[in-house]
Amino acid sequence: MSNLTPAYYEKFTCLGSECPDTCCQGWRITLDEKTHNKYISSEDKYISETSSKYITKFKNPKRDLFSYISMNNKGHCPFLNKNKLCSIQVKHGENILSGTCDTFPKIHIEYPDHIKLCTLDISCPEAARLCLTDPKSMKILENKKEVQNNFIKLLPEKYKNSKIGEKVLNFCFSLTTNEKLKLNEISLIINLIIQQRENLYNNENLVDSFLTDLKKNFIGKDIINFDTSYIKIEFLNDFSFLLKKRIENAEAEYQYFSDLLADAHHELFGRFKSIEDAAINFKNTEKIYFKQYNTDKNYIFRNFYANELLQNCIIFTNPQRFKENTMLLSYLTNVIIRYLCLSDLSKKKKLDEQNLVNYFYKVKRAYALYASHTPYMQKKISDDVLVLLKKIDPNSAFNSLYFLNN
Repeated sequence: MSNLTPAYYEKFTCLGSECPDTCCQGWRITLDEKTHNKYISSEDKYISETSSKYITKFKNPKRDLFSYISMNNKGHCPFLNKNKLCSIQVKHGENILSGTCDTFPKIHIEYPDHIKLCTLDISCPEAARLCLTDPKSMKILENKKEVQNNFIKLLPEKYKNSKIGEKVLNFCFSLTTNEKLKLNEISLIINLIIQQRENLYNNENLVDSFLTDLKKNFIGKDIINFDTSYIKIEFLNDFSFLLKKRIENAEAEYQYFSDLLADAHHELFGRFKSIEDAAINFKNTEKIYFKQYNTDKNYIFRNFYANELLQNCIIFTNPQRFKENTMLLSYLTNVIIRYLCLSDLSKKKKLDEQNLVNYFYKVKRAYALYASHTPYMQKKISDDVLVLLKKIDPNSAFNSLYFLNN
């Protein structure tokens, strides 16, 4: 058995009732079909009655994504007790829990020959803190020992084609964790690699030269040479309007996210008499405050993207099946967090590190507002958000997100 993990994974311990937040609020908790039936037909009257009131089947239920638990009027899971613990687990143990509740925030991706890649979902506040605030958190360990050159060995040699994907993944991971390189340059390279995944699979002899050419052509190059402030403000306005409508029709669990986004929209756009005035403030805030903060705390954003690569490793090692470019959702998540950071910097001229960590886990937790799932359960940007991105570049969601992130 080989367990590959980032270093911060081994430090994680659930804080339980001591957690500053609770994983039992702020999102829809999904259930598989087996757990759904177990709760609905439970002999425990409290579980069955609460389930009948709060559990809803998806319109197109699948075995592993069958239904979800809606939050109560306080935005909490209806099974959460006054001690911030799960009443089902307290009474009946872990065996009755859904896969989501039993494993969260742990993510395990299994490969042949008992190789497992493990990481954490940073929609958990403690996971976010451990992942984002330590510059060395993304050092790779194998069975708790640091691996040579930070190389992620996922597959035995006999899996020739998938080993190409492993090589490409490690190339992307090494770029992302290299503090000397700019994240905007890295995102361009990773996107081009994802576009060419299957071609690289079928032409192993081209892989090395292709990767070398990407570094040569994009590292140290300025791609955007014009002001993108208007583009960013218009997207913030469109995105805020879309989510406001969606949140109005959703449960109370998203109110915290609604408030964050509404505050950012007001600070960066709503309080100004004209879009021209808003654009001047936006540009100055980015140039004077965010650029410096991003330089000083670059490891926070770098760790975020490195962790996202680990979570999305299967799009590199099995591109024939997992075709969706799920990194696009990571880039969108960063766009939203960037708006929240700019709002703080515009208002206070400074950004507290703990606030930034909070933004990451809260935005990640609200992904259901701006994301959906593929048939293979990959998370992707929702169609209505893609429509907004097409207003920037009709032909490329990545290009639109690149403008918004730079």
